[in-house]
Amino acid sequence: MRSITQRPTSRGFTLVELLVVITIIGILAAMVFPAMKTAIEKTNRMACAQNLKQVYLACEAYYNDNDNTYPYTNNQGDNANKHFGLLFPRWLTGQAETIFVCKSAQPRGYKADGRIDTNPTGMTRTETLKTGENCYAYAFGLGAANTVDSPLACDQLASTGVTSQKFARAGLGSNHGIDGGNVVYRDGHAIFIQAASDGSWKKNIPMMKAVEKGKVVDPANAAAPQGDSATN
Repeated sequence: MRSITQRPTSRGFTLVELLVVITIIGILAAMVFPAMKTAIEKTNRMACAQNLKQVYLACEAYYNDNDNTYPYTNNQGDNANKHFGLLFPRWLTGQAETIFVCKSAQPRGYKADGRIDTNPTGMTRTETLKTGENCYAYAFGLGAANTVDSPLACDQLASTGVTSQKFARAGLGSNHGIDGGNVVYRDGHAIFIQAASDGSWKKNIPMMKAVEKGKVVDPANAAAPQGDSATN
């Protein structure tokens, strides 16, 4: 007689086993996701600092070609977008609009279109940086009277007062949340400033000041919707 060999029957996961596996995956994901989020934000902060250094280099080139003055439209009511717009197209190309967009702000709709915007006649540049194409505040009017430790540009602010500057901590204008923001100085170095609990700059760090009545301006999109905590 021939012996009959029985093959073992395959058995699937029971419901309990599936639940255990799903639970373990959920626990691991909960442990890994915050670390990944923190790592991405650190990378974005470094990229943001490099953006501001590129903004500084463009402003410095403008400064050297314009009697030691940084971009200024001669209108104190203009926002940072318009002052920065003077850099185009001679000191920056349309593709360089990307240096005005922090990666941490992209999820909220900030994006550079890479085009030089012109007026309807197509003859002259108007406002190269439109709403949503710039994340940075600017201290216009700086000149030789300001020292190298004067901040030139920084992550968008919620308050631009000369003595009460605050980084935007949430909402439309927030690049890095409650932690603080990057600042580039007239000597070209950029650092991340940890903000106080209310978002304000720490007292031992030089604030942004400008020759023209100490005016500091944000982008055109600084005015967030009503109720947004990014504005004061």
